[in-house]
Amino acid sequence: MRKVETIGSIIEYVLDNIWDIFSFLFIVWAGSKLLVVKINHKKKLESFAKKTGNRPVAIVIGIGRDPVAAVETFLQQNNCNIPVLNWVYDSYLETRDYPLAMQEINKLRKRASGLGATEALVFFAGPVEIATFVGTSFANWVPVKVYKYENGTYKMTLVLDTELAKAEKLSDAFANKLLG
Repeated sequence: MRKVETIGSIIEYVLDNIWDIFSFLFIVWAGSKLLVVKINHKKKLESFAKKTGNRPVAIVIGIGRDPVAAVETFLQQNNCNIPVLNWVYDSYLETRDYPLAMQEINKLRKRASGLGATEALVFFAGPVEIATFVGTSFANWVPVKVYKYENGTYKMTLVLDTELAKAEKLSDAFANKLLG
């Protein structure tokens, strides 16, 4: 009789908490799927980081400060003897001057294309609105390695590749995987 009561209380407990149990299992499953997507994304980024085009070009954009010397030092320290194209706007860029910045950035891309660039290393210092424009301007062009200034040096943080540019966003891919 005691066994039946114990089994009955376990079943009753499970039924009373079925939603909590289901939610917990779903979160564990979704978290594991997200982890797999993140690991695959990291592996792909590392793979792109190791690939180098046969004619890379460094593109330096500085708005409000001049990062050219720091970039040239970074490139020398990494035995990277490549052309450096730059556009520096020494002062604060007013919103009304954004079209000027966009024109100059497009000129940099065209100059790099004229050099036969097969890859661009982009070093950017400026407002996020212009960084967004750089991303759209350089999308579907050549592989673009984006560098971030961190702890006194540059670190590659993102690769914009034509394959990745055409791919779905990471969040869309995750949602699609969850839906089956």
